[in-house]
Amino acid sequence: MADRITEADLLDSRDVRNLRLARVNVLDKVGSLTVLPDDVHATTKAVASFYGVPEATIKSAVKEHRAELESNGYRVVRGAELRELAREMGNQSRELGPNTRSLALFTRRAVLNVGMLLRDSEVAKQVRAYLLEVEEVAPPDLRKTAYERLREKAEYRGLRDLIAESATDYSPSDKATRMAFARAQNLLYRSTIGMDAAQLIRSGRPLQNWSGKNGPTKTDRGIAKNYLTADELNKMTSRVTLLLAHVNVRFENDTQPSMQQWLELIEEVLPQPAVLA
Repeated sequence: MADRITEADLLDSRDVRNLRLARVNVLDKVGSLTVLPDDVHATTKAVASFYGVPEATIKSAVKEHRAELESNGYRVVRGAELRELAREMGNQSRELGPNTRSLALFTRRAVLNVGMLLRDSEVAKQVRAYLLEVEEVAPPDLRKTAYERLREKAEYRGLRDLIAESATDYSPSDKATRMAFARAQNLLYRSTIGMDAAQLIRSGRPLQNWSGKNGPTKTDRGIAKNYLTADELNKMTSRVTLLLAHVNVRFENDTQPSMQQWLELIEEVLPQPAVLA
């Protein structure tokens, strides 16, 4: 039987870290991560704030482990992609000013990866403690299938993150991708509550969740899922789980769907308001 994995193993072995990267729900147990209005990415400043360390510490971790972090969603946007991101964000992000030439972005998976690299951050230590507590780690030569990784994410992530991290052709700067995702997201919302995301935001419902320390921010009010009750969130999670069950049947375990395949699957599987029980 393999020896029990220790904190030192997480810090020193990329193979051991890779086995834990699906457990991004751990981040919610130790703090509140501020993400951009796209609800997917966090900046270097936000990651540093989350872990209670200087930005230079995060940049140092990136410099030393760049390839590993890039494999888990870290990237730097520049040029046309940065301008498109700035256009989409409007004035909702202070880090996208007119003089910004590049912006480093972390997915939640990359943020968790950082937590397994920072030796001295107290928050990172809590992250590693939760990771070691959650489950016994499989031997390093075992790897989870693409579907199993997606199924774990469905327990605590919305459809947006699932598609962003799994679709083979997902690109946030591509107009066709954004339109396809908006369609997919609205199908999920209509299946869950009978209205699409924009209708939900305009419905007059009270906010159920927000990130602002002194009350809801403008960004909070523009995120549809913040208006969902706990029961509705559970219902939405069950819808995503249903989709993943069909993904498991439709696609081989070692492959992942394209944006179009995701959209076709959602339209086929999810009940829409006219036929909801």
